[in-house]
Amino acid sequence: MSYEAISLTEAQEMLSVWKEAYRAIAISGQSYKLGTRQLNRADLSEVREQLDFWRNEVERMTAGTRRGPRVKRVVVRDL
Repeated sequence: MSYEAISLTEAQEMLSVWKEAYRAIAISGQSYKLGTRQLNRADLSEVREQLDFWRNEVERMTAGTRRGPRVKRVVVRDL
């Protein structure tokens, strides 16, 4: 199985795609009927899992760019 590296931009795009899918399900429901045919959208729990995954990926990728306080350990020695 080969994995390709994903850029931050691609991860943000995927996050927005899954957000739109979640909104579509929330607004219009998971299934609808046309005559005798019934059409189903993706499972909401599956969409939620993908949304969480891409949100975590974006957070992980942007975590390296944030600058917080630097912590150093000092050992005091009495000579």
